[in-house]
Amino acid sequence: MTEQELFDIVFKHLMSQNARSMMGNGITCAYRGEGGLKCAIGILIPDEDYRKDMEGAAAQNLLVKGACLSRLAVHHELLNKFQRIHDEDPVEDWDRSLRAAAVAFGLVGP
Repeated sequence: MTEQELFDIVFKHLMSQNARSMMGNGITCAYRGEGGLKCAIGILIPDEDYRKDMEGAAAQNLLVKGACLSRLAVHHELLNKFQRIHDEDPVEDWDRSLRAAAVAFGLVGP
């Protein structure tokens, strides 16, 4: 998968979901959260590869050899950026933040 394809998937997902994926405690972001929500990285994890013990692990840990996202490890900087946007930026700023990431990574924004 190319960085552009990753960006397109994550942008479309986050813009349509328009909510942060959170654990039941309402404090911690989750790859798979309450109400079926998925974070920017969670949307890239195939359902058959997802395990609850992934929660709390940085995306970087899911990119190592043999992990479910190892096929995307070459794009680790972009994936880490997606995770920071989802976890740290206010939801209302996601559009702007993702568009800025597209520019920074030389991608075509929506």
